[in-house]
Amino acid sequence: ALQDSPFAPSVSAVAPELSTSAQLVAGRKNTSPTVIGVTPEYQFVRNFPVESGRFIGPGHVESSAMVAVLGSSVARDLYGFRSPIGQTLRINGRQFDVVGVLKEKGGSSFFSFDDRVMIPITTAYYRLSSQRTTQGSISVQTINVQIEDVSQIDAALAEVAAAMTEVLTVTARSGSTQRRLELTRDNLQVAKINLESYISQAEDVDLAEAILRFNSQELGFRAALESSTRIQRITILDYLR
Repeated sequence: ALQDSPFAPSVSAVAPELSTSAQLVAGRKNTSPTVIGVTPEYQFVRNFPVESGRFIGPGHVESSAMVAVLGSSVARDLYGFRSPIGQTLRINGRQFDVVGVLKEKGGSSFFSFDDRVMIPITTAYYRLSSQRTTQGSISVQTINVQIEDVSQIDAALAEVAAAMTEVLTVTARSGSTQRRLELTRDNLQVAKINLESYISQAEDVDLAEAILRFNSQELGFRAALESSTRIQRITILDYLR
């Protein structure tokens, strides 16, 4: 809705992100940095160049690959002076392959850009997080946008606001439609159950009627046998006399 869209011509790139807390373990060492689910565009929109290896690629996102790009301080904490590229680590108990290490960016006394790990946004959602919209799509926390010209920032903000309003409107309509479909499905399920119950009752009634007819026929057959027996006895007695 934003990148390459008539709704936001001033926006040149879009990079959503999904952050989650996690514990990383590599051998006997562990740390708890910020884990961020990203797309390939995040590297350029947020200016996170790679020191070694590579960044998250389109194929990683499409396949929800279990790969990670480490911040420089995370790499030092877990691997010291060894190269992390090609090594494995565990994030919340799940095994990931390290494919890249970011260049050092620094930070402040409150946070560090180097104390973070980046993984495919789909992997963050499906494997580590559980933020789902009513339509079942990925719920992101932040959408980063890039513009070509700083002088267009006001126009870009207005375009992004309008585009997000349109997205929310469409999402609300889709959610309403989905709720109606779910209600219809539930009603059909109830109707199916009622129909099955009716059929079962009808079958029970038919069975009861069949049993009643059988019992009536059996009584008639027994009466006929008893009558025939009495006639045969009388006939034989008369013959013996």
